[in-house]
Amino acid sequence: MLKQPLDRAEYLLKVEGLPGVGRHQDATEMPAGVLEEVFALNEELDDIRAAREAGVPGGEVRARLEAARRPVEERAARQEAQLESLFQRWDKQIDEEAPPDVRRATLDSLRSLLQERSYVANLITATNRERDEA
Repeated sequence: MLKQPLDRAEYLLKVEGLPGVGRHQDATEMPAGVLEEVFALNEELDDIRAAREAGVPGGEVRARLEAARRPVEERAARQEAQLESLFQRWDKQIDEEAPPDVRRATLDSLRSLLQERSYVANLITATNRERDEA
């Protein structure tokens, strides 16, 4: 069994004949809440960059970055818990020889979560980059 959750998830999708997630996602496949969070954070990052360029003190810029980052980190933590739950469900379905349509539903949920997780990881990277410049 693969130990790294993302590697395991991609492997399961591949073995079961589903497309992997990859780096670039189609925004039409994302839940509206995730897209709203992406757009809101990107707007806030633009405002933070403008504030930094306007000479706002670094402490204020960092405080805004941390406030903007907090909900993204909370979402990432929830995703990790969901990922673990999906793996447990999958393992149980395999052990109990669940019907293919039941297993497929779990894999579809896993793939959706990986897509969402990709967006969230990009948001965290963006906030890290801004924090390093603050």
